[in-house]
Amino acid sequence: MGTDSGEMPSSPKVRIVDNLKDFWNSSKTSDFTIVTQDQKFFVHRTVICMQSDFFNQMCKNDWTETQKKTIELKEDNPRAVEAMLKFFYGLDIFAPNDIPPMLFWVSVYQIADKFLASQLKSDVTERFVPLVHYNWEDECFPEVIAEAYDSTRPDDRGLRDTILKVAYENLPALRKSNEFQRVLREIPGFAADLILAMDIYDCELVPTRCMTAACQAEWFCPRGNLYPKCPKCAKRSVQHGYLG
Repeated sequence: MGTDSGEMPSSPKVRIVDNLKDFWNSSKTSDFTIVTQDQKFFVHRTVICMQSDFFNQMCKNDWTETQKKTIELKEDNPRAVEAMLKFFYGLDIFAPNDIPPMLFWVSVYQIADKFLASQLKSDVTERFVPLVHYNWEDECFPEVIAEAYDSTRPDDRGLRDTILKVAYENLPALRKSNEFQRVLREIPGFAADLILAMDIYDCELVPTRCMTAACQAEWFCPRGNLYPKCPKCAKRSVQHGYLG
């Protein structure tokens, strides 16, 4: 049933999340303190335990940190820890101005994995897909590849599959980058995945032609890559699946 204003009432889940925001970093009602390299956060046992299996086990097993009511995370990325805690309280998360967004979300994913926060991992994965597809040309992309592969297990494909697909789709342009070549040499897991990806994506390759009059380069490009960059002139005016 609608309200008098004609609006539908919010769901219980939405109301709970909205209410959690009011308790963010409030020392008045908190029963735990999380300390990072440069910040102190006042949190609530119920909030962090119901969204992190790591914290839940810590509280159940009565670890030393539980008894002291202080959890020190000084070895972890402070911005990623802050992002995780904000997520627990239903707050919006934004990449800091001094950290490239792709690198920031890799660090948040790593923190979510470490503290067994499955919902946060899913949220980061959804954000990461369009971010990489639209920003693979950024100079930090090779570093993003290295960080993602260094901080995740081989069977954890949340970030790796997105990186792999985007890298493969744009390989003609990426392989000209010295930093990308360095990643291929130094991150054998990525290089191996890229080779294996040929069996997955080669069947989806279509002939592609650059429509720039002065170029007219021809190559094969993955069908799903709707706006590829020409490997010769770097323009994006292309035609997929031409005949003859």
